[in-house]
Amino acid sequence: MDFKVVGGQFSVARTICDFRLFGSFVTFSRTQKMAKTLKDLTADTIILNLNSYDGDEISKLLSPPSREMVLQRMMLQSKTNGAEKFRNMWTKLHLLMSYATKSIDTRSLTNIITDPDDDCTSNDQILKQALELIASNAPDLSDLHVSSPQSESYNLQPSEVSLICEMKNLTHLSFGTPFKPLFLTLIDLLTITRECNNLETINAYCSENDVAFLSERIFPYQAIDAIDFEYISVVFAKHLPQNLTAGGPYFCWSARLSDETDLNFLENALTRHSNGNMMNCDQSKIKSAQFFCEEKSSPLLMRFLKANGQNLDELKVQPATTLKQTITSDVTLAQVFNWCGNLSTFQMRYVQVTSFDVPSTALTRLRKFTWLCNSETQGFQITSILSAPLLEEVEIEDTKLDVSEDLLYKIRRREILQNLKKFVFYDLGNSSERIDLLCMLKSTMPRAQVQHYVRSRKGYKLLKKH
Repeated sequence: MDFKVVGGQFSVARTICDFRLFGSFVTFSRTQKMAKTLKDLTADTIILNLNSYDGDEISKLLSPPSREMVLQRMMLQSKTNGAEKFRNMWTKLHLLMSYATKSIDTRSLTNIITDPDDDCTSNDQILKQALELIASNAPDLSDLHVSSPQSESYNLQPSEVSLICEMKNLTHLSFGTPFKPLFLTLIDLLTITRECNNLETINAYCSENDVAFLSERIFPYQAIDAIDFEYISVVFAKHLPQNLTAGGPYFCWSARLSDETDLNFLENALTRHSNGNMMNCDQSKIKSAQFFCEEKSSPLLMRFLKANGQNLDELKVQPATTLKQTITSDVTLAQVFNWCGNLSTFQMRYVQVTSFDVPSTALTRLRKFTWLCNSETQGFQITSILSAPLLEEVEIEDTKLDVSEDLLYKIRRREILQNLKKFVFYDLGNSSERIDLLCMLKSTMPRAQVQHYVRSRKGYKLLKKH
């Protein structure tokens, strides 16, 4: 940092010199593990004396990186310790911002603006003021999180959308939290993506009537989480997550599946388009689906899988309730994989199927398999699933495994599970068959991670030896 002494005012340069004399003590003292770093102490001292300098002096005394250090320190403290002590510094904040300012959460700024004793300060004006400050003084901002300026949810205003559109160098943009969502309309979302061409990711919340997939040419990865229709989360990204190897577009859908209304909502979200900027797609675009089902959901699930299963790379099915309540269905595992012959990841939790046998021709792409049951669910028959040629990860929770001598023979001869990397079993019963299987896996595939958990009073406990 580049500082100099100004008249008889407080000297930042002198303070830094003094800090250097005992900096090693502050940083390395074993008796002060929670002591502030030299960087934090310097920033705090500058903040305490910020109002002693005018604009020209701040720009001359502090380089842009140094101003950014002070700004980030102020924003951190305004979120964690309250912002009352910074309110008289609001007019100085624009002097701290520069091309070095890359990331901002508006909550830090709105906390500083908010005055609980001032009835004239309205929530919508508070967020607008914060965005005006950012748009005018942080030209290279790349990461922006827009927080709700009030205790509940908040609807983004057109004037605030316009200000965000002025931030041309944004690459990551997010809105609100699940507990305090900040909603924007589909038109708002389209406007922002059109004006901010450098955006790589968007995390937002939309209302039920404003949920849709965007152009796959702009965002090859898109996810809509409609578990709770009051808080519909949408994610758009230019690059696929690291765990996905398939090329885009890769669309993910997560929703409750209770009645026809839920499927209709899905279809409407997929076909909705506006101003020629939306893609008019169908359900075949979905590569990953997660459904939270009820007892009456089987026909709806079957209808969806029959129509779209061949396009799925990932499928997860579990009860809508958070409890381990088994859902009985008249679906067989063979039907699921026949409808979804290209699955690489399959997960089913606490759903009873009528048969576990799956033909090997339907398992040619399966890599990850998860099956979680409880004491009410019939014993899982594992033989056919373990015959999947590309299988890498297996996770099973069950009372008893149907382990045949033929299966153990195939494992011993390395005819199956040649690509196995991880096998986890949560033991709910007292079957000796699973001991034989796990021992065989450990001896035959020493490089694979084989874990056996047994129930205890505090949950599951890893059993290290057999």
